[in-house]
Amino acid sequence: MKHKGFTLIELTIVMVIICIVAVIGGVILVQAFTAGNTSRNLIDATWQARLALERMTNEIREAHNIISTADNQHILSFTGINGTTITYNLSGNHLVRNNINLADGVTALTFNYLDANDQTLAYSPLDIDAVRCINIATTISKNNITTSFQTIACPRNIL
Repeated sequence: MKHKGFTLIELTIVMVIICIVAVIGGVILVQAFTAGNTSRNLIDATWQARLALERMTNEIREAHNIISTADNQHILSFTGINGTTITYNLSGNHLVRNNINLADGVTALTFNYLDANDQTLAYSPLDIDAVRCINIATTISKNNITTSFQTIACPRNIL
């Protein structure tokens, strides 16, 4: 007499195959989600850095004069187009403009002052009258994803 159905061995083999396929699919999904999160963190860090640097560059180009701030390469103060003092600095891990947060996750911010020959000026003491351009460098991290940017801004309205 022949019984129709599956044997225990057949069922076990099918279950093992399904488990192997599920594990492989799970690994692929985890890698896809990880790549998506990494991409999102990189994009977020990149846009924050670009927007902050663009704003700083635009305002520095319109600056009327650079104000010395204790010859510190991490703080930049200048007089803006409307006569107000604008200060950029690193506060904790925030890039701030006059105490207003521009970017989060900032791990480094430096301002290097360049003369008319594109030579870096010394900080002690900083010769404000010799400053022709400012090299701005920043590093932003988001969930272990780090990106660095650098730009040069040359004030057009130095008195």
